[in-house]
Amino acid sequence: MILLVATAFTVAGATAQTTFPNAAKGEKMSSRGADPNIKADKASVMKETPNIFVKPSDKATSETESRGAAGTCTVIFDNWTKYYVDCYTNGYYSGYAAPWGKLYVYVSGGNTSAYGVATFTDGSSLYWGPLTRYCSSTDWTVQWY
Repeated sequence: MILLVATAFTVAGATAQTTFPNAAKGEKMSSRGADPNIKADKASVMKETPNIFVKPSDKATSETESRGAAGTCTVIFDNWTKYYVDCYTNGYYSGYAAPWGKLYVYVSGGNTSAYGVATFTDGSSLYWGPLTRYCSSTDWTVQWY
């Protein structure tokens, strides 16, 4: 009887871990083609950096417009791995999270996706996500493990 109860808790615990909505375990890439989760990779974002960041006061006409309709959201990429992970929010490169480190990204509120990729010298990669959440005036911690 005790063995049966212990087995039930073990199975329930394993199921709860795999369905946790803010964490993702690294998986190997299945193809070498273009990644559909990336709209702008590191090279293109770094090339366009001076042009993609606009001060809210230069563009917005009201206080609400400068903050976004749903406010701002902080996406915290919490890297629990030994890899450097390139992090993407809404498909755009946002920076990298160092091994056992964190990356903080500020985005406009609304539906937000988080995605991570670690690319190795042999050409292989591990990916995390994509995870999507409605994020408004709050912090969203995404854990990569």
